[in-house]
Amino acid sequence: MKYFFKISMSYTDKNKLYKEFREFIESVDGTLMHGKDRLKRFKKMLKAKLQELNETHNRCKPIRLEFGLMDSKDKYETVYVPGSWHGCIYQIQHESKYTSDDDSTDET
Repeated sequence: MKYFFKISMSYTDKNKLYKEFREFIESVDGTLMHGKDRLKRFKKMLKAKLQELNETHNRCKPIRLEFGLMDSKDKYETVYVPGSWHGCIYQIQHESKYTSDDDSTDET
């Protein structure tokens, strides 16, 4: 199974803590994960980075990372920091036959 992380929206940063975490999240936007182990490691990495930033910016109110439940119909899970940004982790069902590296399907 493959999973894909994509930011859906972000808001104005409240302080340096929010700004640094948003910049980090933007750096991993578009990440493709192969298998549930990679998905678990990705989530763990997000949590670890947030904990590191919360400790670095200890004068700021700590922010929390939240995960929604996997939507059984559309196969995605929401990921967000309230008041900062929203994203989704999509479960990829199949790959399109139209995105192949094979140039024989090009129409010129």
